[in-house]
Parts: sequence; C-alpha cells; structure tokens
Amino acid sequence: MKCVTKMSEAEASQRLTKVMTEPLMLQMLQMQI
Repeated sequence: MKCVTKMSEAEASQRLTKVMTEPLMLQMLQMQI
C-alpha cells in the first residue's frame, strides 16, 4: 500500500510541476518574440 501511495504522490508532483512550468515556458517564449 505504501508503494502505491508513493507512486500517486510522484504523479501528483509531476502534474503540479507541469502546470507550474507550462505558463513560465509560454511567458519566456512571448518574451523572446
């Protein structure tokens, strides 16, 4: 059970990082243009 919770936590963190980084990347692209 602990392994499953760890996996879900990792997935959640990855999704969070994606959501946080995507806007930053878009902003950087806009700045370059």
